[in-house]
Amino acid sequence: MARAFLFIKFIFIILFLTVLVSCNSTRKLAEDQYLLKRNKIISNNYIISNEIIQGLIKQQPNKKFLGIKFKLAFYNLARRENPRGFSKFLMKIGEPPVVLDTLLTNSTLKKIELYLDNHGYFYSKVEKKLDLSIKKKAIVEYKITATTPYKINEINYIIEDENIKTSILATINNTLLKTGDIYDIDRFEKERERIVINLKNQGYFAFRKDFIVYKVDSMLNNNKLNVTMLVRSPVVKSVIYPDSLISTNHKRFKVRNIFIYPDYNPLLSDTVSKDTLLMNVPQFEDNTLLNHYYFVHNNEMKIKPKTFSQSIFINSNNYFNLMDVEQTYNRLADLRNFRFINIGFEELKEDSTDLKNDERSLDCKIELAKSKANSVSTELEGSNSSGYFGVAGNILFQNKNIFKGAEIFNIKLKGVLENQKISITSDKSKLPLFNTFETGIETSIEIPKFLVPISQERFPKYFKPKTTISAGYNFQERPDFKRTITNISFGYDWKQSHYIQHIFNPIEINAVKIYPDSAFKATIDAFADKRLKYQYTDHFILNSKYSFIYNDQSPNKKKNFTFFRANIESAGGLLYLIKKTFDDTRNKDGDYEVFNLIYSQYLRFDIELKRYIYFNFNNYLVLRTVSGIGLPYGNSRQLPYEKSFVAGGANDIRAWRLRSLGPGAYADAKAENFDRIGDISLEFNIENRFQIYKLLHGALFVDAGNIWLNKANALFPDAEIRADKFLNQIAIGAGFGARLDFSFLIIRIDAAIPLKNPSKSKDREWVIVNSGLRDFVINFGIGYPF
Repeated sequence: MARAFLFIKFIFIILFLTVLVSCNSTRKLAEDQYLLKRNKIISNNYIISNEIIQGLIKQQPNKKFLGIKFKLAFYNLARRENPRGFSKFLMKIGEPPVVLDTLLTNSTLKKIELYLDNHGYFYSKVEKKLDLSIKKKAIVEYKITATTPYKINEINYIIEDENIKTSILATINNTLLKTGDIYDIDRFEKERERIVINLKNQGYFAFRKDFIVYKVDSMLNNNKLNVTMLVRSPVVKSVIYPDSLISTNHKRFKVRNIFIYPDYNPLLSDTVSKDTLLMNVPQFEDNTLLNHYYFVHNNEMKIKPKTFSQSIFINSNNYFNLMDVEQTYNRLADLRNFRFINIGFEELKEDSTDLKNDERSLDCKIELAKSKANSVSTELEGSNSSGYFGVAGNILFQNKNIFKGAEIFNIKLKGVLENQKISITSDKSKLPLFNTFETGIETSIEIPKFLVPISQERFPKYFKPKTTISAGYNFQERPDFKRTITNISFGYDWKQSHYIQHIFNPIEINAVKIYPDSAFKATIDAFADKRLKYQYTDHFILNSKYSFIYNDQSPNKKKNFTFFRANIESAGGLLYLIKKTFDDTRNKDGDYEVFNLIYSQYLRFDIELKRYIYFNFNNYLVLRTVSGIGLPYGNSRQLPYEKSFVAGGANDIRAWRLRSLGPGAYADAKAENFDRIGDISLEFNIENRFQIYKLLHGALFVDAGNIWLNKANALFPDAEIRADKFLNQIAIGAGFGARLDFSFLIIRIDAAIPLKNPSKSKDREWVIVNSGLRDFVINFGIGYPF
């Protein structure tokens, strides 16, 4: 304790000295030096982004955290002359003072002027002013007097090559240059890129951006300009006159042969093959042979050739298509079997006679370096929600090519120790630190194709199909009962387009068996309501599930996007039909059974909608709504416990503990020891995420929502959903969070407090009025909550 006290005292002394030194941050500057305090931007045009202008300024002041320049203070605390030991450490973590440099400020003026010219504000005026009134500190003011922006009056095209003229004009409706738009050099550049991509997708492999030039005539009145796009033809040496250059048409390229190097070594120059395998892939549309794949390899092939054929979108005898190249690269990367992927093309010097004059041939070479097939890893996890904490450890084994078809096989062994809410106990003080033990095994295999008795060539490659088979067994031991959970699933996953994904699991099996101790069993048997009893009753689920996902997020780009997911699930219908037809026997409670377990029968539907709105690279807003409904029928009087809806917890309404909110306005303290579940769910979240300092990020959030029963229950008053009441039964919580963002791992702590509690009486439901620090709920998690 004494050492800990001394360490804390030392930290406080350092912080005190740091703050003290930061208040006198100019004390080590020379007489003619000024510390840059702030850059100030004054503009007469609100359209011009101050944030962009700030990014053009070459000299920025020292960084601040909570309004204090800690890094500068650390640097000033150090001994500058011959620094050693602690001083050297302070200088390493610190930051030297940013001394005003007029050369950099003058250079900044030119950069801002160039930016304004490139974005239509020709002849604008940019001035600087130095404020040196604060002792040894400087404020640099950049004053922008922007002119009226020039706008595009008309756009003309001069295309020298008639072959590509048709292709370019055919997509003119998609142009990024519109009459009436402000002149913007960035938009001109993007239009060039659009045309290049369009032509490359039509076979013009050698077409480059420098073939497109713009001529801009700004000699018009009323701040208007005319734009002429000139698309030039390539220039080559004349055969007749070698010293002369002549224009020629752009060549359109066809793919001839496709060579695949499955064991390519990028570190060795000698990759000459010892064996070549020719593989033909039939095309069913016209019953003609389309592709020749030449596998060039030194060793025995580790992956079946058929797997490659389903991953390559480049076709022999077709025109070069850049989109097919990108799809091939992405699909090969999705196989997760290669540490190096390179797709190159080589122009053939001698073309076959069947090509036209303006056509040439390419050979495609796909070089692949295989990654290790087997890997073993361990994971350590921790959780804490409202004082209920736990630790978990996992051992994971993965084989990336178990059947030589790039199948991903996973085995996961897990062990969990948790401290959970106890249902029945008379003396909690006798419980150990962790009162719940859990262990289990999960296995899965991902197959990169549809596992169906139909030739894979009949399915479009763009689907990127995947079949997943998984199974798991889980054992849980709590002070009052033991439970085993067995699950099996079989399903398909495919992409309809870049943004739309489908997941269909025709078979999901879940079997739960409960082994309560005598005291807990007596309590369960005494329940008058089957909803509570069903949480701790053996049951069997055979269901089918379909998910539709829309996500227009762009990889590696921070821009606004929308995520939408809809799930529909049906269980027990087939079993009910079979039992009703062939074996109409029921148990003493009137329920059908399979394998001596009551099977569930229900329909369940839920949706999730998220919208990400970016203010800048490190500051954005997330809006989210989640809703769902479950309808038991036939052999079930209520939803299975694991299929019911819950509220509260680290990823939900964070001002309540997990499964402690609702249903509705229900407030009976007798059920506090049991999880709150419902048939209907509605939730809204809004969260502002922002960077505080480097890895440290923050969040401010408001969560709202609740769960309800789908019909009245005498044992749960005010728990059913009613059109005239449910809005008043929405719980509201708010809070703030801190996150350590390591890119590959996000550690999160959220503190939330209830604002409105629907279980309270009408005059006391706004609990924030009487809340204090003790009412904050602390949640710890890995990754973002949503």
